Amino acid sequence: MDNNDITNIDNNDITNMDNNDIMDSFFLLLKQHNLSLSKFLLKLFVSRKESVHRRVIYFYRDNGHGDILDVWNRDVPKDKRKSLNRFSIETSIRLMDKELKSLNEDLSLKCSASDMSHDWIENFSLDNTAENFKSKAPALHRVLTTIAQGGNDNNAPRKIPTIVLTVGYMLLHTRNRATNFLQMMFGLYLYSSGARGRVIRTLSHAGLSVSYDTIQRALRRLSQDAIRRIRNAVRTQDWFLIYDNINLFLRKSNQRINNHDSVENGTNATIILGGGIGPSIVKDPYLMFHPRDLLSTKKNRSHFRKAYTFHLIAVLKKYCDNSNRYTNLAPAINELPVSKTTTFPLPTLKIDESKVEGNMEILKTVMEDTLQLPENWFKDGKQVIVSGDHMTITRLRTLKLQRQGQPKPYDRLDWIFPLMQLFHLQMLLVKTIVCNYYGRDDKYPGSIRFNNDILERKRISYDKQDFYTAVEFLLHSFEALVLRLWEIEFGCRGITQLKETLESFDDATLIDRINSGAENITRKCHDELPNQNSKASVNAAYFLKDMALLLELFGAIRSGDIGRIEEALKWLTVMFQAGHAKNYAYELLHVHCALHYASNRERKESIMSSWLVNTTGRRNRWLAADLYQEHNNLITKVVHQVRGSNSPWEVLAEMVSPNINALETIRSQVEESFDTTVRTSNHVDVRADEDIESLLLAIRDHGILDSEDHPCTEKAKSAKLVKDLYLEGVTKLQSQKRFDAFVKRNMNLEEDDEDIIRSEVDSGSYIEFVSNVSLD
Repeated sequence: MDNNDITNIDNNDITNMDNNDIMDSFFLLLKQHNLSLSKFLLKLFVSRKESVHRRVIYFYRDNGHGDILDVWNRDVPKDKRKSLNRFSIETSIRLMDKELKSLNEDLSLKCSASDMSHDWIENFSLDNTAENFKSKAPALHRVLTTIAQGGNDNNAPRKIPTIVLTVGYMLLHTRNRATNFLQMMFGLYLYSSGARGRVIRTLSHAGLSVSYDTIQRALRRLSQDAIRRIRNAVRTQDWFLIYDNINLFLRKSNQRINNHDSVENGTNATIILGGGIGPSIVKDPYLMFHPRDLLSTKKNRSHFRKAYTFHLIAVLKKYCDNSNRYTNLAPAINELPVSKTTTFPLPTLKIDESKVEGNMEILKTVMEDTLQLPENWFKDGKQVIVSGDHMTITRLRTLKLQRQGQPKPYDRLDWIFPLMQLFHLQMLLVKTIVCNYYGRDDKYPGSIRFNNDILERKRISYDKQDFYTAVEFLLHSFEALVLRLWEIEFGCRGITQLKETLESFDDATLIDRINSGAENITRKCHDELPNQNSKASVNAAYFLKDMALLLELFGAIRSGDIGRIEEALKWLTVMFQAGHAKNYAYELLHVHCALHYASNRERKESIMSSWLVNTTGRRNRWLAADLYQEHNNLITKVVHQVRGSNSPWEVLAEMVSPNINALETIRSQVEESFDTTVRTSNHVDVRADEDIESLLLAIRDHGILDSEDHPCTEKAKSAKLVKDLYLEGVTKLQSQKRFDAFVKRNMNLEEDDEDIIRSEVDSGSYIEFVSNVSLD
């Protein structure tokens, strides 16, 4: 067919012809030239003649091909669709094959074990990975999404985008094993969750994970990267060291004389950025120490009174002020700026830190082998806070005494600043309160033993307590006493009536009544002693004070308020002198000397800030540094224990402990992305209203904390008075011998130097001062 034929058709008068006539004329023309429609279209689209090709280009430009495919897809008879389907499939395959090749060339998706670093972990985001997949493989993404959505209820628990992403990357990994970014992250997640090697290998064969051997190589490379980062950090920033023992229980199924269960002791350590301190501002801080400096001042008593009132109101709000109409602000003093704490877990050491020589080996290994710090780094009076539990700190002090004769500052350990930690102090305070108010010899009304007969709690006794069980029990006992005081104040009976009474007040009246009520209760139970005829009431008043101090320490740590912590320590230092915890009593004296004699304000705040860690960078999410270390120990055990008792310590050191932060990051991100997180950021407590009501009933029945004219039971009257721990501590501080021994030991003085100490202290005036001090 030539141009003249076409022209003849064009020159026909078609203005009066409909579409059907035009198509009839067109087919007639095709017939004249012995062409079928398919032959004509094939010749048309493959022609390279300029005039024809130009019209084809216009056709493509105006999406003519797409319109035709849409018509075919809609109107081709079912029995004639085979070739169309084949065309669609082959076209889709070519298109998706091209997309997969493009993704396989993406270096950001190739995560080699030999090149593994913490940057991969820190930059991992399933959302970003999904966006990358969708942008580079839109056709494959659409196909997989359409398939996944088919017949799927909108309320289905599975997240379709993550399923699409997973299937897509399984296909990528099948085509090219080097494209393994998602499989690497899944593999590390499985390892961090304690999955066994057999499970990981099975999922690797399914394309969901890299192999177990690859994970191990990646973890070793991550450890090397972690050590490199640590070494860079300690040379350029302030830091401190905290370590704790870790015990691994090796259980043997076939026990023999030479094959028993055993326990291996090691040490887990962490470098935490911050807490940089210079040398002491005085040469002999212990010579400046005087026990009267430990006694509460008017300022201390004023703050504690505010804290006491705050905790009274907090209980009322917790149980009765559902609308939160009353604002109860904690008595803040000096809160740390909210930021995420940078921590670097170190390789686990198979060294027993319970021995003095073990601690020396730990220090040498960390400083010389792990951190590779040169000796001149420790010159010019540089000091590093080294923290741990009481046994660790005691061993460090012994080491410093033993090595005083060494010629170099590094060998003398002049650079070490031993510092006790707060979580172990919290545990000891809880135990002290339980023991003081347990009622072992006299199960008086309101005692721990008496209350436990009502609540029937397990794991709490005089000799042994589970920490969290004991804290919860003490808190419920405290809340019941406080609610009873509010009952008396408002003339109510029970939590329900208290709620109704508060709801009946308008906002102004509510605020006024709560403020005046809190003042009345504080005056009754803090400033004075209630109902002297009921010894059980006096004991309850002592218990309320000690619990308010415990809660204040907990709240100060949680809020990151080092000012409130300092205030709490002032009271605890005296209380622990009462004799329940002699070792910590002495250690708190060391802390007092370090903070108040050896430090200026900047150094003191640096020391106190080292007590706290914030792993989230959010408000009210601070925790004690030694509790953070305990968490690391637990995670290390969880990850390691599934490897089996025959797994060597080298596995801990080379693959697990230095990567705890990275493994936790992967675990939280994967679980969040797949909406499988079972560990929420906020623990939801089981309501304890029934338990509180039971305790309230017993408190009412025995007249505890009631007014003098209210009758109380004989058991409440005849109860054995417990110790006022603060007053007992003040009494013990009067011991001149005790004071001399502390100073002498820490100054390493000779016998003739005792006169120097005694000349600094006027014992008579001190005792007179103690006897006249206000204990409110």
